[in-house]
Amino acid sequence: MLEHFVADEPLCRVLKMSPKEADVVVGDVVNACLQKPISYAIKNEEDRIVAARLCHFLDRPKKNEVSEGPNYESWKANKIFNFLRAMEEKVLFKILKIAKNPLFQIWDLIPPEVNTVMNISMLAVDQNYTRRGFGLQLLEHNLKDLKNYGCKDVTAECTALYSQNLLINKFGCKPIYDIFHKEWLDEEGKMIFECDDGTNRGTLVYKHLD
Repeated sequence: MLEHFVADEPLCRVLKMSPKEADVVVGDVVNACLQKPISYAIKNEEDRIVAARLCHFLDRPKKNEVSEGPNYESWKANKIFNFLRAMEEKVLFKILKIAKNPLFQIWDLIPPEVNTVMNISMLAVDQNYTRRGFGLQLLEHNLKDLKNYGCKDVTAECTALYSQNLLINKFGCKPIYDIFHKEWLDEEGKMIFECDDGTNRGTLVYKHLD
């Protein structure tokens, strides 16, 4: 499944990231998303995972609370992590470079009464099992159970055109923040990501569950 995720994720492709380089990042995501039973997978008849939705809860930070992210050995992993983090924190690249612990600002973009959201960290479907509705099926699975955790809201950082279309047009999320690739530059002023799937941005999306 890891090999398929790396091959399908446009940010990984543009940086030519290997499964080995992605392994530690995906491992962190999996560990975070297994803390609560809100992540799901679909297996084929051979008991192999062919699609997965990995999620975790985000709680509104207390005043002056900060979050410090990991520092991976792979510079490619750090480039991708910083891009995703910026969507959650709604900060610019130059701020990320000078601020050690920028505050999460996703909470400025959603209703003030919302204190917990389910963040979709990863949605992956094996290339051999696409066009079967597995992505939407996973997104909609057991959402009613979230109320047991005091959660009625969903967020996701969408970096692929597929996930942007799926979550916005089919799942019903609203785009609430974009980072355009042309504005996300390296230290030499060059674009870091120039994706081959048709997307030109990363999009933070939000949905309130009725």
